[in-house]
Amino acid sequence: MYSSFRMPFPRRVARNIVVFAITAAACGGTQSLDFPGLPVDAGADSAINVICARADESVCGATCVSLTDAPEHCGSCDVTCGGSTVCDLGTCAQSCSAGLTACNRACVALDSDPRSCGACGAVCAPSQSCASGQCACPAGTSSCAGACVALDTDPINCGACGVACALGQVCLRGACATDCGATVQCGRSCVDVSADPAHCGGCAKACPTGTSCKSGLCVCPTGRVRCGGVCVDVTADRHNCGGCGTTCPATAPCTAGACACGANLTVCGSACVDTRVDSSNCGGCGVTCPAPKSCKGSRCQ
Repeated sequence: MYSSFRMPFPRRVARNIVVFAITAAACGGTQSLDFPGLPVDAGADSAINVICARADESVCGATCVSLTDAPEHCGSCDVTCGGSTVCDLGTCAQSCSAGLTACNRACVALDSDPRSCGACGAVCAPSQSCASGQCACPAGTSSCAGACVALDTDPINCGACGVACALGQVCLRGACATDCGATVQCGRSCVDVSADPAHCGGCAKACPTGTSCKSGLCVCPTGRVRCGGVCVDVTADRHNCGGCGTTCPATAPCTAGACACGANLTVCGSACVDTRVDSSNCGGCGVTCPAPKSCKGSRCQ
């Protein structure tokens, strides 16, 4: 079922970010989000964890962006398309590919992009997708008064929009009932805690946006890895390139899980250097030429 819901915010302003602040001092030692089931990869949780509302977004700094079309983060964080170029499928180009439309220098598919659904800047609700240029509720939910609800479990919209169960009743498989039977009662709803992202593994144990609930555990989407409290694409995320916490130099995008410094340059720490002539990294990272020698041809001379 489709909805005409529109959010009148600019396309890249506060792009559906949920920020969780965690302080180790308050809890003692390194802490993590209530994120059951997600393996903690290398790198401890940072003080601020950003969970993007949409699975196709990546975290750049403290902002959620789509690396396929963001002109300020095209293909990788901090890679800016200059001049009048646009970001087309993760690459700066003079024009958009066939079937895509330039919206504020971002090449988007108006028929399927939830950030520009049907028109530039027409943003769908975080729980909605975009189909045929209209915002739509995800499978298993329906639009009732502009909100996506589960008619099978919602006591205010039980079986159909506006059908409310009586006080003391619960909504079980789209019908008002006095108990939940084999399922778990959470408030006035009967839920499957093994698969419900709002009650994953137990009542009110909500999974972070962008994750799903499987066997009672919150998991990242396929192709994403948890780094701290964030589901990231380690093949393209400049701040988690190839693994959590591995940050590429500002001039090196993350490509296929590796920092790409360019011809004849090597990643040494947080910089791209030429080990053939760099006296602090002569022939390899950290190899320093003692004064008065300098680096020539990858050797201290």
